[in-house]
Amino acid sequence: MRPIFKDIEKGIVPNLDDFVEALNDLMPLLNELVYTDQDEEWHAEGDVHTHTDMVLEELDYILADEASWLDDERRMALVLAAALHDIAKPITTKIVEREGRTCLICPNHEEKGRSYVLKKLLGIGLSSRLILLTANLVGHHQMPNRLVRKDASEAEFLLLARQTDPQLLYFLEKADMKGRICADMERNLESLELFRMRLEELDLWENESPYEEWYDLFEENNISNSEDAVSIAIYDYEKKIICSPEEGLARSFKLKNGYSQLVITCGPSGSGKSTWIESLGDEWEIISLDNLRQQMTGKRSNQKDNGAVLQSARSLLKSLLSQNKNIVWDATSLRKDHRAALIQTGIKYGALVSVRAYIASEKVLYQRNNKRMNPVPEKVLQKQMESYQIPSVEEAHKLIFCDENGKEIFQSP
Repeated sequence: MRPIFKDIEKGIVPNLDDFVEALNDLMPLLNELVYTDQDEEWHAEGDVHTHTDMVLEELDYILADEASWLDDERRMALVLAAALHDIAKPITTKIVEREGRTCLICPNHEEKGRSYVLKKLLGIGLSSRLILLTANLVGHHQMPNRLVRKDASEAEFLLLARQTDPQLLYFLEKADMKGRICADMERNLESLELFRMRLEELDLWENESPYEEWYDLFEENNISNSEDAVSIAIYDYEKKIICSPEEGLARSFKLKNGYSQLVITCGPSGSGKSTWIESLGDEWEIISLDNLRQQMTGKRSNQKDNGAVLQSARSLLKSLLSQNKNIVWDATSLRKDHRAALIQTGIKYGALVSVRAYIASEKVLYQRNNKRMNPVPEKVLQKQMESYQIPSVEEAHKLIFCDENGKEIFQSP
């Protein structure tokens, strides 16, 4: 473990220069923060480096006072998230014209930052659980203000509580708001307090199982495979397909007639997908894009007929779904839009759809690739790692994260 993490464990909140010195070899974007300007209407303090340093200073005050009770892991995640919350601004900031004024905006910097942080922190001695918690805070750090401003529904707050730790998100955003110079500071802090009040009203401030009553309801009604049924009901509720657990209960009775399970594996080559697939029994049907390429073109690596290969795979998927088969979609599935098309196909056929995501450090991926019988070119592997959009819980009925050893480190809901 690097010395900076040991300092945090001792109660120190390092400044951003300390983080740059300690982690710039892993996260080159840290070097770019000082050169990344921000719109002066919201960030009159200047560049992202200056802002982040102010956020860390404010967080130090918060951790010494109202958040002093946090355990070591949550405290570490909060400090890391504060240091890295705007890490993707150097690659997302652009100039636009709005209402006759030149503005600087950084669209999707939270989501891109989440993927970047998760991938870059792997393999340096931090637990996978801690890394995932940190990345999810980065990926949702602007949500408190958004939910309050749009007068969000209960379902949207429940979804957020599944995506990240609401308490840590509140403290992170408090430091983020105070660590800047802007005209609407007071209004933003008021919105943040409304966010906390709403969490408390919905019993989400200290509740690690926000859907516990749903599970109780389904079990009391003797729903077979109640855990799967609740997973589907939660997805439908958060997508505004249903309005209550009772409605989800009524819809779950169709599962008695049997249903498919569709598991979509995702992760770069060598991250551990195939090892898990090989451990499955005969009751699972495997749709492997590599195997189909071998059959159709004579080479697993031949990318020229990808359209035909994908069309054949999707036809096979629909056929198996119609027979209520259990299916694994064996591919990298790195992009969110590619996963979404498969997920919606599974849902259309009444399947329980899970995304099984694998996360491994770049070092491990390169080592494994060199030992594979059919290694991918290093340039291709590098592109896979860069383009990997880390899945989030709202994508499918279930999300499972596995570490580089194949161990399940997280499962939703």
